[in-house]
Amino acid sequence: MMATALSVLAPDLLAARLYQLRGQERRLLALLLRHLAEVDRRRLYLDMAFPSLFAFATGFLGYSKAAAFRRTTAARLLARFPVVADHLADGR
Repeated sequence: MMATALSVLAPDLLAARLYQLRGQERRLLALLLRHLAEVDRRRLYLDMAFPSLFAFATGFLGYSKAAAFRRTTAARLLARFPVVADHLADGR
């Protein structure tokens, strides 16, 4: 959706769409973390010449150091406790 289209969207529709996107964002984050955990489990970052998952997250995925740290920590948490992904995805 283009920015100009957003500017003419009725306030109630804009708020409803934003709420819907918020739910999608949570599900996508859980999915991203599951993928990152699988890369870590397989140590695929080594095949791509990265010495660590953190280096992969900064060098390949382009995350800042802070964002990479949070995501790698969360991915490892999800790998250890898979139920957390469901809680994250549905907002618990």
